[in-house]
Amino acid sequence: MKQPGKMIVWVANVDRSKTRHQGRRISKSLSVDSPRLSEMENAAKSASLAPLAKTGSARPGTWWDKTGYVVVDRGNLSRTEILKTIAKHMTKEKQSKKA
Repeated sequence: MKQPGKMIVWVANVDRSKTRHQGRRISKSLSVDSPRLSEMENAAKSASLAPLAKTGSARPGTWWDKTGYVVVDRGNLSRTEILKTIAKHMTKEKQSKKA
């Protein structure tokens, strides 16, 4: 169901291992290796997008892969800008965990 001012972000939208046909919406250089729903939720929180995670849901194109999604506040940002912001925060968090 559509919600005004909100946007659904699937895990596949930022997954580097996925193709564009499989749901990746940003370039491979900006995307993330093996993203998890919890990491995506934390990245959206740090970007102050007011996330709401939904586990156990599958993207319609991959109905067998129940990765879940995050609903974020869109504001006046485009879909691509939001995805790039989330991916950037996820990359920062992964790098800080390695260090």
